[in-house]
Amino acid sequence: SDIANFNGRSSLLYRFNQKMMSTLTDVISLKFKSMKENGVLLHGEGQRGDYITLELQKGRLALYLNL
Repeated sequence: SDIANFNGRSSLLYRFNQKMMSTLTDVISLKFKSMKENGVLLHGEGQRGDYITLELQKGRLALYLNL
């Protein structure tokens, strides 16, 4: 696993290998603390228009998933 720290103005870009992947199970585990009530926590996009976005909206988590 990897650990990253952010100061509120930074981001992390991670690119998967471009070869086709197939998994039986995908697991995303996050722990975070925030002083802000709004902001994007996680955003990922695929090559075919699919995406996943996890964000805070007024202090509540919102998950957007398009496969």
